[in-house]
Amino acid sequence: MAPRGHFFFAVALGVELVAGRALALDPRFGARGQTVLTSRASAGLGYSTLESTDAKYFATSLAPSFDYFVLPRVSLGVDAGGFFQWSGGAGPATSYGGASLTVRGGVDVPLGRWVSLWPELELALGWTDFAGPGHAETDVGPTATLFVPLLLHLRSHLFVGFGPSIAHTFVAIRSDGAGFDTDRTN
Repeated sequence: MAPRGHFFFAVALGVELVAGRALALDPRFGARGQTVLTSRASAGLGYSTLESTDAKYFATSLAPSFDYFVLPRVSLGVDAGGFFQWSGGAGPATSYGGASLTVRGGVDVPLGRWVSLWPELELALGWTDFAGPGHAETDVGPTATLFVPLLLHLRSHLFVGFGPSIAHTFVAIRSDGAGFDTDRTN
């Protein structure tokens, strides 16, 4: 899930993959039919142990993400992600996991030959679950995010971007193991 009620500065590095004939017709960013893979896409796998103890840590994540320009300069995108972390061995085991589904729309606004703004509005539904010694918690909630990166187009297929992002979780449903409560709005 996105951070709740926080303003933060996000930096993104992206690679644009251009679909078929779109490159021949219009190599510029935002051409109809272009598919964009950004730094939102990720995958990870980790395992570690602590010498001379039984402590172990395992983590894995997968988050495919892409945007597609359905019209010139108008994009629709989707993220689907999940993660799981586990630690234990030297003491009580803990686990933490979650998943989210995000849809977004954006409009690329050219500011010159090599610069553009790409404001995007995202709507996400996320779920997290934590279980540890004497405590278990599940959170479910929708989040809206506005991200307004300034893109520097280094090549027709490569850009870097940075800009402000603001996110808000409207209603989170939390369970502490005794039942679900709608106990907070951020």
